[in-house]
Amino acid sequence: RQNKLQGIDELPSLPDLVHLDLYDNVLTRVPDLKKFPKLEYLDLSFNCIECLEGIEAAPGLTHLYISNNYIVDVKPLRRCQSLQVIELGHNKLTVFSFDYIFIYIYTDN
Repeated sequence: RQNKLQGIDELPSLPDLVHLDLYDNVLTRVPDLKKFPKLEYLDLSFNCIECLEGIEAAPGLTHLYISNNYIVDVKPLRRCQSLQVIELGHNKLTVFSFDYIFIYIYTDN
């Protein structure tokens, strides 16, 4: 927390990691989540992320916190079938993209 991480590319694969907290850094994109196949909890709040591409690499993700970023489109979340909690506050979402994800989550289970 309150670091200046721009990425975690140098982090090795951690196959048993279930909780990853990258809150309050300067990340500009979703990190490579393929390194963490059992990831369930991810906090990317208070970063500089504009796009959620790559989030689908964590199919077991149940909790996602992405508040206080620059996200404008949540369509990539439609591929995250295990999500139970999503915190999206203080982003740049439009009404259309916000409605789209919640209609999908609640009707396509």
